[in-house]
Amino acid sequence: MKKRIYSFIILLLTAINTYAQEMTIDTTDAAYQLGKKIGSWIPVTVILFLAILFIRHTYRFKGK
Repeated sequence: MKKRIYSFIILLLTAINTYAQEMTIDTTDAAYQLGKKIGSWIPVTVILFLAILFIRHTYRFKGK
């Protein structure tokens, strides 16, 4: 049963990948440019947020 599920998932991912390669993307579109800008800042903000939470947690733990 697991083999069938894994085979189906691989087949589905291959189909999605093939479909994505055939699509053309208009890189001059304003929505694309906005998404690109937001997408470039998301990893940085997540890392900074996690670092702030970690530092805050260590100071709270240190005080006890």
